[in-house]
Amino acid sequence: MFLILKCLFAEIKLKGMSDEYITVSKNEISMEVKKSKFISSCYFVSDEEEAKEIILGIKNSFRDATHHVYSYVLVDSKSKSCDDNEPSGTAGIQILKVIKNFNLKNTLVVVVRYFGGIKLGTGGLSRAYFDSAKKLIENTKLITKKMCYKVKLRIGYSDYNKILCVNKFKIINTNFDSEVTVTFAVEHSKLEFFKKEIEEILAEKVSIQLISSEYFDF
Repeated sequence: MFLILKCLFAEIKLKGMSDEYITVSKNEISMEVKKSKFISSCYFVSDEEEAKEIILGIKNSFRDATHHVYSYVLVDSKSKSCDDNEPSGTAGIQILKVIKNFNLKNTLVVVVRYFGGIKLGTGGLSRAYFDSAKKLIENTKLITKKMCYKVKLRIGYSDYNKILCVNKFKIINTNFDSEVTVTFAVEHSKLEFFKKEIEEILAEKVSIQLISSEYFDF
């Protein structure tokens, strides 16, 4: 039997949020099209403020670039694109298409362009920005983020080795004091299974504490 402390499951679960989504790890590549150089980079961002900070940093790092084009999509599906003075529809929206084609969330893609002296035309520009973003994502490690309950379990030292057998769940922290406190990340859909596993392993009353509900990497 479980003693649920401080909060109830329903109160912790974040309303309106996806149970899981795919995002990117940080990466950068470059390509050249008719002497114009396109430097593409991608980043995981947790919100708009983080996206703005990264974009500002890139602009400062590539001050001599002709254009700093970007697009991002957040987990709540909010998105933003910027052409940075490229012809409308040829730049930011092309990057956005790639992000959406890969079904990515909390993802920022920035493409910096150094003009090489040869005009690409609207069709050429659209292909260049689309291909730059596509090539970047195709060569980037993708990460699955899953919404989990952060669960603390306090047990005696004699039970600690038994708990280690529960390898179906992600252990994110262990603290050794008068007792052992093990913190798990448990997917929302697997909470009941987690409870059942612990009950079967320990065959006794234990105390768990639900701390929060947040995304973890898998």
